[in-house]
Amino acid sequence: MESKDLIKDSILESATKLMNQFGYGALSLSELARHSGITKQRLYYHFKTPEEVICQLAADWGRSGQEYTIKALAETNEVGPYKVLEMGTGVFTFMRHHFELAKLGLVILQSSPHIPKLNQVTTQVVTAGRDRIKSFLIQNSQFNQMTHQELEGVITALHSNLYGFYFYTTITNEYKDLEAQQKNCHNTLRQIIDSYL
Repeated sequence: MESKDLIKDSILESATKLMNQFGYGALSLSELARHSGITKQRLYYHFKTPEEVICQLAADWGRSGQEYTIKALAETNEVGPYKVLEMGTGVFTFMRHHFELAKLGLVILQSSPHIPKLNQVTTQVVTAGRDRIKSFLIQNSQFNQMTHQELEGVITALHSNLYGFYFYTTITNEYKDLEAQQKNCHNTLRQIIDSYL
């Protein structure tokens, strides 16, 4: 008999593939049970609604992305504002190791306005990213002396570009050349930082 965790992992893996292929709207418990190779009743034991499934996946997505970012930051020699570059390293390392889950990020963000609990998860991920960028920027006197509005503008530019590269890579399936994408991301982030120093 399979363990509960293995069954749940299998369900989440099937849901990830289904949503990456057809979007969240195509996810139903019947379809998910069929793709997971289990009965609908067994699926219902783990997840009562499709919303519960995507909320679990969103939490996994956010947590996994954070773990890779924290690891990249711990291993870097970059200091001050340039530590933002290592957030990019974390994002691209996450993509290398969790292709399907990383790709699902786009579906999660597209679905979040329609699902309150999911919207909370994505808001937390975005807020954590922006707060981390801010904490690195204000280590430098140039950024620390900016008005709130100016600093928010820089944070938005960095955050938008960082996740712009992430989503461009997932949309275009440019996983074959992640090194080049990561390098482009780093160069862009560095140019933005340099333009204010």
